[in-house]
Amino acid sequence: MKQILYIIITPFLVFSQTPCLDAVANATGAIGEYIPQCEEDGSYSLLQCWSSTGYCWCVDENGVEIPGSSMGPGEGIPNCYDSIFCSQLNVTDIDIDTLNMIIDIAIFDGNNGAPYPYVAYTIDNMGDTIQTGNMNSFGNLGQDTSWYMYPLNSLPTYPLNIYYVYGMNADTCMLSYDLPVTTINENVIKKKLLKIINISGQENQNRRGLKLLIYDDGTVKKKYKL
Repeated sequence: MKQILYIIITPFLVFSQTPCLDAVANATGAIGEYIPQCEEDGSYSLLQCWSSTGYCWCVDENGVEIPGSSMGPGEGIPNCYDSIFCSQLNVTDIDIDTLNMIIDIAIFDGNNGAPYPYVAYTIDNMGDTIQTGNMNSFGNLGQDTSWYMYPLNSLPTYPLNIYYVYGMNADTCMLSYDLPVTTINENVIKKKLLKIINISGQENQNRRGLKLLIYDDGTVKKKYKL
């Protein structure tokens, strides 16, 4: 009876291995072969190193290399937490108020959020620093898009390099943004801003902090005011 149970259970044990453990199990044992490093739970370790070449790099949860994270002999060890964090950030939109010289930057954070994130500065295609920010009045819970508003030094030339600091005294992620390619549509109706309120529902536009912009098409945009 025990032998029958062993035969039944064994296939489930074999096929329940994670992709990282499968890769280790399928290694040929050849000299210099790359074998992935796994965590205790069988997931891929964020840092992967190939001892025979001296190279180390960062991977995502699927074991795929994070572009730009590889470092060779004598270059040090990549900080994989930062690489993973930065890879989850995306600049989704930019609004520029040319009359008041204000730039609004929308950043989607696919992580769990970070304390006091802010945009330190933005450099345009001409090498001009078009915005120099600070960390006042910002907060981010993650898994959402947040808008960051700053005074604009000059009108930008795209594409932009945006330097996003995701925590107090933390490292900086360099994000890129270019104007999206759009088609001309003469029937486009521009939405109208109805009112601006704070999180308590008060229509006081002069106070600092989180603002909710409500438009006539039902959309709501979050912005932070310094």
